[in-house]
Amino acid sequence: MKQIKFFGISDVGLVRDGNEDSFLIREFSDKLVLAVADGMGGAAGGQIASQTAVATIVQEFDRPGDGSRGIAETIMAVMANTHQAIRLKGETAAGNLNMGTTCTLTVLIPLAASDRLKAFLGHVGDSKLYQLRDDAIVQRSQDHSMLARMHEAGINTADPELAASYRHIITKSLGGSAELELDAVSEFDLEKGDILLLCSDGVSNYLQPLELMRVLKENRSLKRAVRRIVNLCKKRGGDDNITVILAEYGRFPRPMRRPWRWAALLGLILMLLVGLLFGILHHDRQVRQSRESVYRQAEN
Repeated sequence: MKQIKFFGISDVGLVRDGNEDSFLIREFSDKLVLAVADGMGGAAGGQIASQTAVATIVQEFDRPGDGSRGIAETIMAVMANTHQAIRLKGETAAGNLNMGTTCTLTVLIPLAASDRLKAFLGHVGDSKLYQLRDDAIVQRSQDHSMLARMHEAGINTADPELAASYRHIITKSLGGSAELELDAVSEFDLEKGDILLLCSDGVSNYLQPLELMRVLKENRSLKRAVRRIVNLCKKRGGDDNITVILAEYGRFPRPMRRPWRWAALLGLILMLLVGLLFGILHHDRQVRQSRESVYRQAEN
């Protein structure tokens, strides 16, 4: 899709032996599909669940449609079919009956006769989708977690001990239980300069939204920003798998990085040029003085 740049990484982190996260960035005709899935159910089960989610999403969007369903309805069907695919695999894989995965699925399509994009979000679990515009960052996904329920009940979830005890408990997942009630697909517009950030909780447990905003403003490319996010998560512990996707529409406004460095460099270049010019003039003066001395000696 034109005018969209994207980049994603999934890193095992510093503690886990395997990676239970999976992600997807893929174009399907006029659609760009992004997804992050964070598996659970033990190392093997979590990995199988998240990989099954991504593979099923690809199969569903690769399947030719009859044109009768809208994007929102298609996403609901994709999420439901993905849930059933994970349940089926769990029933046939020993020890993985209740494996499950979060899934944050975003579909971008161009709007006719407009320079905007329409984003559609299907979401289960606590992996997150943020939208960044100018100096604001908004979480577009709604967490299905015990912490979110406690926050809605008025409990102070900012307490570090409380967060550490409940942050890994989610209340909805694909495949985790026989029944699943899906939230309605949400929609919002993207303007030129917007960035979407999808991530697993291996990122959001360590970096607050404003910190993510700062990383994006300080790094000129998506690759550098993604790698910076991964490195920061590792520096703060890296006890979970780390997955992050960035998708940029147009160009996100970023200030010049460390402008004093450019000023210092220009100053150094000017000093070198002045020094070089002074050296040339000094050399010419010495040559002239030497010639004059030779002429005087010759006259004598």
